[in-house]
Amino acid sequence: MLLSKSDQMIYDNYIVKISNPAYANQIFWRRVYYPKLRRSWRGGSKLIFTTKRNSEDLFVGIGKIKAKYDLSVLDHNERKICIQNNFHSKIIFDKMVRFIPPIITRDVKFISLDRMEGPSLDGTYLSDSEISSIEGLAKIMIMS
Repeated sequence: MLLSKSDQMIYDNYIVKISNPAYANQIFWRRVYYPKLRRSWRGGSKLIFTTKRNSEDLFVGIGKIKAKYDLSVLDHNERKICIQNNFHSKIIFDKMVRFIPPIITRDVKFISLDRMEGPSLDGTYLSDSEISSIEGLAKIMIMS
């Protein structure tokens, strides 16, 4: 589990859709994500990444946010790239978990995901218990 049971803070956890699997690999290697969505990103929150393969939505991993930086604090070149790509901030991850194999989203059953698929998953809020349920479905979790 990414957070221990003793962790008493409530975090905002979200599903983030990654359109390009190669970009998902970069996120896990670099531990950095540039969101286009505006959400309550903050330290301790978890983002669960989804991608599509063969018309199937998949959970590929989770990142626990270490820090979030607004564009105003980024260096000029990084800020310029963010503006060109419509990114709103920079997220640095503390812990990353990769699911091997990825978890098929239709295998996950909770109220927040009922009747949702594809783009509507992007930005969906998940509770800590829902994140734990997804982690429980993973056959192998590679942590970094």
